[in-house]
Order: sequence, then C-alpha cells, then structure tokens
Amino acid sequence: MRTEQLARTFVEYYEERGHHRITGSTLLPPPGDPVLFTTSGMHPLTPYLEGRPHPLGRRLVNVQRCLRTTDLDEVGDATHLTVFEMLGTWSL
Repeated sequence: MRTEQLARTFVEYYEERGHHRITGSTLLPPPGDPVLFTTSGMHPLTPYLEGRPHPLGRRLVNVQRCLRTTDLDEVGDATHLTVFEMLGTWSL
C-alpha cells in the first residue's frame, strides 16, 4: 500500500464514522505562535484542545506534516526522519 492510499483510507474510515476532515497546517505556524515549526500533529489544534469550539465540530480527522527538531544531529540515519506526516483523529 502506498503512502497516499494509506492516508486516504485512514481519513475515509473516520469520515464514515462522523469525523470531519480538516486540512493540515503549514510547517511554519502563524505569526505570534511560540514555536518555530509544527513538530506534532496536535499543534495546530491547540486552541481547540484548550476549549475553543472548532467551526467543523467536535470530531475531526487530519493528516499533518511535522518537522522533527529534537534530535537533528541524528537525522539521516536508518531510524530518524526530518519531515513526516501524522495521521490524527480528534474528539474535542
């Protein structure tokens, strides 16, 4: 199974169960955000995880690009990646 098919299957599974698909954010958070890069799939949803209502509801699914920064000196070996995508389901 290719990456695109895996992500599509994951998202469609949760959409069939009532989750709303949200688009992933960029790797660079908006101005004023305290982090330099999006390092986790949940980061763009922080305001909603803290209680603000999301415009699409309480059950969401997404694919979020992330940048690994905690161990950049080890990136490039057989077990460390720099950029990856996280699949996420969210019940706010």
